[in-house]
Amino acid sequence: MKRKKTILILVLILLLLAAGGGAYWYFTQRAAVSSEDAVFVQNVGDLTGTGTIPVNRYSGIIETQKTEKVTFDSNKQLDELFVAEDDHVKEGDPLFSYDTAAIELDIQSAELEIERQNQTIANDNEQIAQLEKDMNKAKDSDKPGFSAQIKELQAEVAQAEYTIKTKERDIEGLRASAENSTVFSPIEGTITSVGDPLNPTVDPNGESAFIVILADGDLRVKGTISEQNIMNIAVGLPVIIHSRIDDTMTWSGVISAIDTQVENNENNMYYDGGGEHASKYPFYIDLEDPEGLMLGQHVTIEMDYGQQEAREGLYLSSGWLLQEESGTFIWACKEGKRLEKRKLELGEYDADLDEWQILSGLSADDYIAWPDESCREGAATTTEYVFDEDEMTDFTDPENMGGEEYYEEGGYEEGGYEEGGFEEEMPEEPYVEEVPEG
Repeated sequence: MKRKKTILILVLILLLLAAGGGAYWYFTQRAAVSSEDAVFVQNVGDLTGTGTIPVNRYSGIIETQKTEKVTFDSNKQLDELFVAEDDHVKEGDPLFSYDTAAIELDIQSAELEIERQNQTIANDNEQIAQLEKDMNKAKDSDKPGFSAQIKELQAEVAQAEYTIKTKERDIEGLRASAENSTVFSPIEGTITSVGDPLNPTVDPNGESAFIVILADGDLRVKGTISEQNIMNIAVGLPVIIHSRIDDTMTWSGVISAIDTQVENNENNMYYDGGGEHASKYPFYIDLEDPEGLMLGQHVTIEMDYGQQEAREGLYLSSGWLLQEESGTFIWACKEGKRLEKRKLELGEYDADLDEWQILSGLSADDYIAWPDESCREGAATTTEYVFDEDEMTDFTDPENMGGEEYYEEGGYEEGGYEEGGFEEEMPEEPYVEEVPEG
């Protein structure tokens, strides 16, 4: 019985010691954890751009570099049209013909005019001959009158002779037109436009055309961009061309020209977020290699920011790294764990992005902290950014707006500000800069 009491007392002592030790650890360690500021950490995978770069896309169509414009002689009439839009023609194929009946009428009219002028010349010459005979018989005082009439008739003869030569040249041209009344295609290509002979299409350069032919040959891309996004492109910038059918099929090119004339095709679709009624402008792209593209194929266009260049391994901005004599380190941890100073093995350096390739010591699942005075071994970590109101910028404080000199040089004044005679009351509550999460 005495032995059982002794054992029971020992057990109670052990329980009291354990409880006391647990309480000591709980209050001391918990107090230590809660008393220190948790360091903000971010996921490496998120920081290294595992996602894609959001870029605008614009609509485009494949066309050829050369466009042939066929004009219509406004002095003639159309007889027959042999082609329509989207027709493919070869060099020498007939496009349209002029009305030769009208040409024949013009030839007959010119021939009648020549006969009339020849009759005028014959009549004038007879009168001149008669006046010369009469002048020889007349008194000296009457001879100047005869001389004036002769000169007038001679001038009329000269004018008639000039008219005859002009009409003869017209007849030659009309007969050539009658013989060549059919107009043929000067190149091989696709008919993209057939206009009205009386109201021909006028391009942005002011040139008119009855028929427009897109030549077969070297391909280029004609893109369309809205007025909201036209400032995002410039001649010489590289672009990536995507197939509408298979987005993984891409081609490279460079913007070669931007046309500031408004695109009138309201049915032309584009993917740049522009308004439904926004003005659209065409721009052109020279392709590095057009293999696989077809004339008339619809594509999408995006600016080339290097988003297709895949780099092996993990790359991290040099700002996160600690370069020390003993090596390169980083403040890192696993999710929910305490901070530690890890040594890294570096690979290649990307000077354009100021990034180092991480060969070992860090993975995309790790979390890292920006190296500042808050980082220390064993520090607690958090993924929630805590704002320090004391560190926020108060823009109503003159010291944060260039000091008192800014006020004196025409900047903010007490109760408001002035700019070109415009005054506006300052808000009663101080403006505090908002810092985005993360």
